[in-house]
Amino acid sequence: MTKDKVEELAKELTEKGEMSEKEGKALIDELLKKSEQARKDLEIKVESLIEKALGKMNLAGKEDISKLKRG
Repeated sequence: MTKDKVEELAKELTEKGEMSEKEGKALIDELLKKSEQARKDLEIKVESLIEKALGKMNLAGKEDISKLKRG
């Protein structure tokens, strides 16, 4: 969820009287933190999956290429 969408949702709830402005700001902060953590978790998972896939492909690494250049 984007920051703009979170702010829009909190503003709507505040305008409807379903939460105070203070609660709205707290909601924004909480949702943004959760969103950022979810993004980081996804990034870590994707990196792990890519490394695993590349490992299965048995590609030459930096060290292997350096050895070939020297040898």
